[in-house]
Amino acid sequence: LQVLSADLQRLNIPLLLLETPTFAETPAALLRLTQEHGCQALHYNREYELNELRRDQRVAELFASAGLETVAHTDQVFAEPGTVLTQTGQFFTVF
Repeated sequence: LQVLSADLQRLNIPLLLLETPTFAETPAALLRLTQEHGCQALHYNREYELNELRRDQRVAELFASAGLETVAHTDQVFAEPGTVLTQTGQFFTVF
């Protein structure tokens, strides 16, 4: 993290670490941090677990209500879940 922080600092980008006491407090904390720094958008990497999906949906809702953009990026998978289908539009059952 020290090397990353130094590399980012050379680009005038601070490395910020945000901790929240509970998982549920993350969306509001992200919104506060974004507003404190005058950001216009939040870019994040998609996660597919249920709690993470719910968190990300809440973040998107909060940011939209505050007039801020959220942009999700794919990083952990080659193809988004549910996008690889048979010719008839069904999920594959045999691999």
